[in-house]
Amino acid sequence: MLLSQSARAGDEMLALPCEDEPLYCMRAPIKYDYTDSLPIEWSFDTGWVPSGSPLQVHLWAIVAAHTRVKLSGELVTSWPHPDEPEIGALLLSVPGDKDGGLLGYHYGLDVGAQAKFDVKIGFVSFKWQGDIPYVPQIDFQVKAEEQFDAWGWDPGATSTASTDVFTLAQVDLAALLGVSIPGIKGGFELGAALDLQLTYINERIVIEEPGKQEVSGGAITKADQDSWASYLGGAWVEYDVHPEGYVDYDGVVHLIPAFFIEILGQKWSIPVADIPISFPITETDWKFEPQRVHVPLPDLQVKVTEIDFGEVVVHEQGFRTYPLHNAGEAKVATLIAVTDPGNFPLYDEKLDLESDETIKAALRFTPKKVGKHTADLFVASNDPDAPLQQIKLRGTAIAPPFTQPLAEPQKADIAVDSSCACRTRGAPTPGSRSTALLWMLSLTALAWARRRRRS
Repeated sequence: MLLSQSARAGDEMLALPCEDEPLYCMRAPIKYDYTDSLPIEWSFDTGWVPSGSPLQVHLWAIVAAHTRVKLSGELVTSWPHPDEPEIGALLLSVPGDKDGGLLGYHYGLDVGAQAKFDVKIGFVSFKWQGDIPYVPQIDFQVKAEEQFDAWGWDPGATSTASTDVFTLAQVDLAALLGVSIPGIKGGFELGAALDLQLTYINERIVIEEPGKQEVSGGAITKADQDSWASYLGGAWVEYDVHPEGYVDYDGVVHLIPAFFIEILGQKWSIPVADIPISFPITETDWKFEPQRVHVPLPDLQVKVTEIDFGEVVVHEQGFRTYPLHNAGEAKVATLIAVTDPGNFPLYDEKLDLESDETIKAALRFTPKKVGKHTADLFVASNDPDAPLQQIKLRGTAIAPPFTQPLAEPQKADIAVDSSCACRTRGAPTPGSRSTALLWMLSLTALAWARRRRRS
């Protein structure tokens, strides 16, 4: 089926952060508007011609044969997927707009010819407008528009409309019987009317990666169903989305025999019966042109995997920075924790990075006793494929070169690299290793146990 396109569906739509979950969700509008016109469709209308003349005619003819389907909704991309164990899986849903669907159609024949004149003879004006005799006046057409909630899943959206009754034939019985009464006429006539019912049913919504097959979760085939796509990292993803369905046409022709009587130009009709004849017309597949959606994503790059403070005297400090870079197109939000905050206190516990921004985060090694110390630093973020990244920490505490007790270092004595972030509330309160691990478990749960569905 050839579909004419009233608006270009291939324009790329940019997804924006969701209002309820801006760090873990992006949504973009998707719209489709197509008209299927049969080759027999044509029309003309002269308007009143010649312009300015006291005698004018108006001729028109319409052969209508088209169906229109309009759909609208959203593509919602969110993470992490609550059910899919694959790291980096993106949850895809396609909520439809309320009253975002439209089923419209116009079929039939409309032919007419009228004349009018406006002349003045002497002091008398003569005006008239009406149908031209002996020219068929036909109005046998059916048209309607029906709104529905997109996407029109089974049982779909249905619209029914009917034509007016059109007289197919008329027999003057009085003339046949040889009876003639001036101003009175009567007999038999056969009229017809058409009921046309159209139903659009959406069967599936296909989501594809450009130039590739459908996403891993397959097509969406019913309301409130989700799909999913694998994500291996990167600043963004793109998807081509299109609905597929069909339009079912059914008709009923009503044959209406009747007696009529006409007195001095006034006509009365008395129907004898209404004989409906049902018949299926056709079923037509509809496959819409894809709408491309560009989805910006956060992409946190932690540039180091290990930080070694070397040797640091007990009760003194070592200072290090480590770079965090957002290579994505969407904002990165981080939570940073360490398993031994007593010996490795943080400067930065929360950092936000805009697209293409690099920040130097900082931490210290402030050993309390002689020996080797190790810990793990965790950076949790809204990065879909790397929600929790780890840096190994190590340092060796050595005894001071003299035995005289040293005073506890003051904040004013701490030298800080001016290029680092270092913008949090100072060092966190030291705690036990078990307390820090509990904090990290909570942090991991925050990043990964977000089991939810999008509406």
